[in-house]
Amino acid sequence: MIDKSSWHIISGINKTNKKPQHGICSICGPTEIGYDSWADKFRCNNKRNKALAERKSSDPSFKKYVQKQKQEYRWKSVYKLTPDQVFDMLSKQNNQCAICFSLISLETLSQNSLHIDHDHKCCLGGNGANAPLCGNCNRGLLCSSCNLAIGNFNDDIDLLKSAVTYLEKYSS
Repeated sequence: MIDKSSWHIISGINKTNKKPQHGICSICGPTEIGYDSWADKFRCNNKRNKALAERKSSDPSFKKYVQKQKQEYRWKSVYKLTPDQVFDMLSKQNNQCAICFSLISLETLSQNSLHIDHDHKCCLGGNGANAPLCGNCNRGLLCSSCNLAIGNFNDDIDLLKSAVTYLEKYSS
């Protein structure tokens, strides 16, 4: 017979909403409830976090898998791009940054990680890093350095021209 005394039984949640929400755990009491997509069920985050920690320590490839899932979710939710569309863009750019032509990496924490450049003047592109975009303002793929440079110049062409003039003036 199975001992159910250690089970975290969840109640007080909207089961059609797969986002984190407040509910009641039979063991932990009122707490945050998360949806576990691998197990296809809701879990008390206390139990879920313990299970994730165990999996991270036992499976070395799990961290990369989670990073890849987060990256692909962001491509879809923010930029309205499927992984196939991003891979197609990357292939058309020969796996290179559209500005400096350095190789772009799909590793999210690498120095030359892939960034999707978009027009910040279109739709909600200027309202934060995770604001959903219309999907029509994506321009190309950049490395981390070029993405930061374009961002720091606020997509201002005159400011970029001024920087070029400055560099030409002091080049040796």
